[in-house]
Amino acid sequence: MTVDSVSSPKLIQIAEMLHASIPEPGRAMAALEVGGEAAFSNPSEALEYVTRLIAEEAEFRADFIDINLDALNSAAPAGLMGQFVRLVDRFGQGTPPSVDSSNVEVLGAGLDAWLALGGDRAPALVNSIPYHQMDNYLAILSRRASHPFRAVCLLTGMEGPLSSSEAIVEAARDMFRRMRAFGFEPDDLFFDTVTLGLMFDGCLDHLCMPKPTHAHNAFQAIETIRNDSEMWGVHAVFGASNWAHGVKKRRIGHLRAYIEAARKRGLDAAIVDVRREFDTQAAPPELVGFVEAFAALDGGEDAMEKYGELMHQARQAEWL
Repeated sequence: MTVDSVSSPKLIQIAEMLHASIPEPGRAMAALEVGGEAAFSNPSEALEYVTRLIAEEAEFRADFIDINLDALNSAAPAGLMGQFVRLVDRFGQGTPPSVDSSNVEVLGAGLDAWLALGGDRAPALVNSIPYHQMDNYLAILSRRASHPFRAVCLLTGMEGPLSSSEAIVEAARDMFRRMRAFGFEPDDLFFDTVTLGLMFDGCLDHLCMPKPTHAHNAFQAIETIRNDSEMWGVHAVFGASNWAHGVKKRRIGHLRAYIEAARKRGLDAAIVDVRREFDTQAAPPELVGFVEAFAALDGGEDAMEKYGELMHQARQAEWL
């Protein structure tokens, strides 16, 4: 049996817009921070904007509402994360948060704020636990023994994305076993093979030798992870918007195409702007073909020639 977009039709969507690095939400989030605790209850344009955004993401069938405050550089980010988690509880129509930060304390604070609400709320998602830094997250992972929550498992090495599909899969297997030891079920785990922007994902290494594109490695790894008998039941996720970094034309079309191509390999979750309805709107066929050709660059001797032809075609067709 293999996993594909037919046998796994639902795309699990993690709504990405409550993110301080995005200009408009970031301004509103910053205004709430400056206003202190009272700003999260007293009427204001900033509070109205944030609560409307949360409600809208829920209405567009988000499975999780991501919260990332890192770009605010807050002096008290842990407490601030708790405030935003409680806003998601109040206005998210039952949608759980995806607590997102590179700061371990902020992740823990967001998770604890959700758990403290009690009741029969759906488990939160912790975004993310990097493979190469798992030991730094033991305080969070140990909570799983007594409290349900889910986790994004970021498959990275010390220098960033791993260099081959085999390395990505081996990291996933190792991380799966370690996460299971903490009490996580397969359905709790979302493996992120990492998404590079297509304009930065080349096919030459630092010595100018041919190598597979990261898209090739990531897609191969997704398919293997999702069909691995030991890891059966885990999810594959990526931050889809990263694929369109540097793209000036047809950005949303590129994202639809990237998601569609990845779903054929078993991707079943994505961090997206849910208002774009990536789960139901079809991708442009020509851009799906472009993604497929890009992901086919496997590091052969003619990789650079094929890459050049492919990018030339895309520019001539005004796809970029």
